[in-house]
This record gives sequence, structure tokens and C-alpha cells, in this order.
Amino acid sequence: MEDDPDTITTASNLRQTPEAMLQGPQRFTRSHASMRRRDLRRRLSGFRSPGRLDTVPGAGRSNALMAPRAAEILAQ
Repeated sequence: MEDDPDTITTASNLRQTPEAMLQGPQRFTRSHASMRRRDLRRRLSGFRSPGRLDTVPGAGRSNALMAPRAAEILAQ
């Protein structure tokens, strides 16, 4: 789960290590890079369906705001 406006590149708690920066300059880009890595691992492990990355507008970094959408996805 991610929040669509999570594109801040100067947050004090945003890692700026070389490894983190290879994934992208902000959390939104990094979440997509992480999803690509997970999908590759899934395919190499024999899973046919990819994982799912869902955007929750306005959720920020709040698990409580993302939880209802996560529950909807799990109920499908």
C-alpha cells in the first residue's frame, strides 16, 4: 500500500544512502522498485500471479488510513 502524494525527497526520516537512492529519490518511486523486485522473486520461485501494489490517496504514512483498503483487497 502506498499514498500517491508521497513524493517528498527531503523528509528527515527518508533514507539517503546510496542503496536507497538507487531505488529512487522518494517513497512512491521506491515502492514501485520494491514491487518489481518482489515480482521477480515470485516468478523465480514459480508463482504465476504478480503481487499487487495499491495506491490509497491521502493516506500519507498512516496504517490506519490504509487498513480499510487492505481489508477490501483481502476480502476479494
